Amino acid sequence: MYKYETHLHTSPASSCAIVTAKEQLEFYKSAGFDGVFMTNHFYLSHIVKKGRTYEEIVNTFFDDIENSKEIGKKIGIKVFAGLEMADHGADFLIYGVGREFFLSIPDFANLDILERLTLIKEAGGLIIHAHPFRVMNSKRAIRIFPYHVEGVEAYNTNRENQGTDLAVMYAKHYNLPVFAGSDNHGGIIHPVLGSMKSETPIVDEADFIAKFRAGELEIHYEANPFVEDADVEKTLT
Repeated sequence: MYKYETHLHTSPASSCAIVTAKEQLEFYKSAGFDGVFMTNHFYLSHIVKKGRTYEEIVNTFFDDIENSKEIGKKIGIKVFAGLEMADHGADFLIYGVGREFFLSIPDFANLDILERLTLIKEAGGLIIHAHPFRVMNSKRAIRIFPYHVEGVEAYNTNRENQGTDLAVMYAKHYNLPVFAGSDNHGGIIHPVLGSMKSETPIVDEADFIAKFRAGELEIHYEANPFVEDADVEKTLT
């Protein structure tokens, strides 16, 4: 089986990450992963700031992914494109739409979340509802989008108390596949790793999407071999 990280953040593309793309890729290579999806934050509320245009932000975001792919080639690990999009506490992992898609819709940042999700779906993109029952603070409401996503990241290993059981119920009730990812911001210090496994190597983003839609991928999670006393069961509660 081939193992792929599906939810990964790197510095400086994601300001909340504390390690670079090179450090993340070196770690995942050493942990036995065959590839990773770079899903840095695509904050639409911050698209135009400090004089930067929407086009400049989009190009910078995808240039970072291309640079990461080149690093991956040198290290010996596959790198695939993705992103995490947020809307008032709801987060979505997006695969299969890239630079050209976003540049073709210059007012994308101003659209309602349902309009954005619809456009991504119509373009063939895969939308996964990321950690749907995580509540960071009292100002963030829990919202579900069962008719606009194709899967639920029920197994997110970023921190404890993610509401895994509720996410599994959400997926089951709406007949949506469950998904796993690490949401890793810290590289080698991340205690539990979530991933999707495939019997055959993933060739590119389109192949990943096709395999997921065909039900050919399996969720997987494990303790980080470099972290002592990593508690998988406690994390996935």
